[in-house]
Amino acid sequence: MATKKSKKKVVLEQVGTSPKDMFVACLIKWPWFILSVLVCVGLGVLYLLRTPPVYTRTTSLLIKTDANSISSEVQALGDMSSMFQANTELSDEIITLSSPMTIEQVVERLHLNVVYSNRQYLRRHTLYANEVPVNVVFVDGESNEKCSFDFVLDNNRYTLSNISPADEDGQIISGALNDTISTPMGRICVTPSLYGRDVNHFECQVTHVPLKNMAAAYCGSLSIEKMEKSKSGINISITDERAPR
Repeated sequence: MATKKSKKKVVLEQVGTSPKDMFVACLIKWPWFILSVLVCVGLGVLYLLRTPPVYTRTTSLLIKTDANSISSEVQALGDMSSMFQANTELSDEIITLSSPMTIEQVVERLHLNVVYSNRQYLRRHTLYANEVPVNVVFVDGESNEKCSFDFVLDNNRYTLSNISPADEDGQIISGALNDTISTPMGRICVTPSLYGRDVNHFECQVTHVPLKNMAAAYCGSLSIEKMEKSKSGINISITDERAPR
């Protein structure tokens, strides 16, 4: 019986895999390990090249309420009603600042729903401020449909092409600066911006987003919170692909 048990123990030890055997087995398959590492690194680089960076701007705002004007003697008594009133007014201000109507007015005033961009490597780069020498104005007002077109400026004349979604025949529309022209998207007027005086050639893609849709996007990227150590202060932060915007 002892002889049989010893033989079984020897067989089990021979069947088991040692770390050396595992290393040798992996070493034989080394091309697959190198390939998997290269694929993972390549996918990571591709993701970084295609994903635009996101910036966060933060500022602090002090809201003046009726409770701020209370004398120090009254504040020393710890009037709970005044504290409640200050918190209520502060909450009302936060609701007002973050309301879709307020954001929509800001987007309309700054024309943020007209996006200028160009292709850089594998992603589109949003242009803003001094990078855009023209202003594209949709004369007929806001549309409920998203549209885009390629814009090319040569001296004082420009062309519109690849109009989407109304471009069926691949038509090219030409116009001059400060003139109002008719397009499938409605009437458009292109005027020089403050940064376009010395620009003779410029190319980009212009995308017009419905005002409510763009306002909803900015509402999602806006964050307003109360300060931890202040009764009348709030922190405002917003994320965007472009830091100046």
